[in-house]
Amino acid sequence: MKRFLLLLALGAASAVAIWLGLRSGRLPGSSGSLVISLLPKETLALIHLPDLNETRAKWHETDIYKLWREPAMRDFLQRPLAKMPNAGAMQQKLQELHALEIKDAFLAITSWENNQAKLLSGFRFKGNPEDVEKMIGKWRTDVGHNAAAARRETIPYEQHRIEVVTEGSITIATVYDRQWFFAANDVAALKTLLDRADARLKEPAATLRADEAFAASFKRMPGNYAVLAHVRLDRYLEKMLAQRPAGDVAGEPLGALRQIRSITAASRIEDGKFRDVLFVAMPERGGAGALTRSSLSLTTADSFLYAAGFLKLPNQMPPPEAGPSVETSGFAAALQRLAAMLSTAGVRLQDWNDAFGSEFGINADWVQNSRLPSLAASLPVKDGSKARAIIAAIVTATAEDRDWAESEKDGVQYYSKPPISPMLPIALTVALSDRILVIAQDFAFAETVVMRSKAASTALATSTAFKAAERLVGAPTHAFSYIDAALFYQRLDAAVRPMLVMAAAFMPGLSETVELGKLPTADVITRHLSPMVMAQRYERDGYLTESAGPLSIYQAAVVLGVTTGAGRRLYQKQIQATTNTPGAGAGALPAVPALPSASPDEMP
Repeated sequence: MKRFLLLLALGAASAVAIWLGLRSGRLPGSSGSLVISLLPKETLALIHLPDLNETRAKWHETDIYKLWREPAMRDFLQRPLAKMPNAGAMQQKLQELHALEIKDAFLAITSWENNQAKLLSGFRFKGNPEDVEKMIGKWRTDVGHNAAAARRETIPYEQHRIEVVTEGSITIATVYDRQWFFAANDVAALKTLLDRADARLKEPAATLRADEAFAASFKRMPGNYAVLAHVRLDRYLEKMLAQRPAGDVAGEPLGALRQIRSITAASRIEDGKFRDVLFVAMPERGGAGALTRSSLSLTTADSFLYAAGFLKLPNQMPPPEAGPSVETSGFAAALQRLAAMLSTAGVRLQDWNDAFGSEFGINADWVQNSRLPSLAASLPVKDGSKARAIIAAIVTATAEDRDWAESEKDGVQYYSKPPISPMLPIALTVALSDRILVIAQDFAFAETVVMRSKAASTALATSTAFKAAERLVGAPTHAFSYIDAALFYQRLDAAVRPMLVMAAAFMPGLSETVELGKLPTADVITRHLSPMVMAQRYERDGYLTESAGPLSIYQAAVVLGVTTGAGRRLYQKQIQATTNTPGAGAGALPAVPALPSASPDEMP
């Protein structure tokens, strides 16, 4: 009896605690299963952010944020940040979002018919709907100013009031449901969402939770992710292909992509680093075996980049006169061009496979005091005589207007082309021995890599940084990449600083945007940088790729693209301003600002 009374007391205490928590506006922890139970099974795409405040707190612990908060970095960025419009308003909006403690923010595309996407979105918040309306109301006011002719109405549904704004074919419907705010561009879909949220509609088999493809991908994602994205590519492509007229060859590339069922990605922050997971549900392509990373022996302590994977040429070579059949870009385009080149040279796929192994290696070195890095790709040679015949055929087929210079040294054949420009001394070189095929940016580095193939190096593989990076991801079986961000920046800083001095001298208007004299020294940057690593393997029904580092490799690629684009626009703007300035180029050169220089002990 005493035990029963104790349990009863504990139950009552728990109920009171939950009731008080709800009254105070505190939200229970986020759960991805909560959102997917609200969405229909046929959902095409989903973005989910479980807890904005928790993600923001973890962001403040990252290496990149610590770099952002460096006094030297803040001083350097002060002028360009001051030119950003509405920076204060953006900060105010972030503070408003922080006060609402938003959880389970989501945006979903539930269907795509007649080139129209059906959207559902929402989030949970702390406090009362009136607190959210202070923020949402500003947005409603902006919409009212921009769409004065829009029709507005309030639709009662159960105990809710759905606010609907319609202009032409565009509809925006919003509603509050306790501590949920929902929005959609279809009133009927919003009503179904409300029915699920209020438990009036209990059909778990009709929700995204019951979709087997989503469930298989979702279980590969980390439970504590900061953001998750999921796309059912097969359903989307099926709808696109169904809309194409019969015999439309433009749909053939899309048909090839139908092997991919879905793409799911998640990013989390752990120990100050970003850790991304990408799962592509599709059949395994080819059976090349497990990745050996034998090309790791070609790297040294000066290697800032290493990658390994499998070269997978198309099963059907294009006819010599056809060339690439579709417009593609990136690595797929490079493979397509290589296949066309082999076909032009009269090389069959089986000939290539008999001569060379399928596992490639890529490594980039940047030696101290060198102006440019050195890059090379390699393939193992299985049959020396067949390999020589194939390379000779390719060289002949690609001679064009600039012939290859042929030479031989210590049994190794070299084929080199002269530099395209004196300003960019890159002389493409192919080196072929009985052990390895090397394609490098110049003769010297091609020769260096061939020599390394004879005496294996363990400098990178046994380094502390490389081993620590390897432990952040699973064992790779299909692809692997490693970038030493600190080493790369050290070499880049030493090479670029003199160029920045010249830029400041010849483009004085540049100082209006950024003060190059305040560029932080290399050690300020590199103490917050660690290696970035990526590993890929195949798991039963798809490719699982893990990436980790101060930024993941995917994030670094985006940042590099944005930074390069911004730098290019700034350069063009300054060149235009200099050209249009009366008397430009006459008289003495402007004063050159002094740049902080890297001390010798900053270099490895």
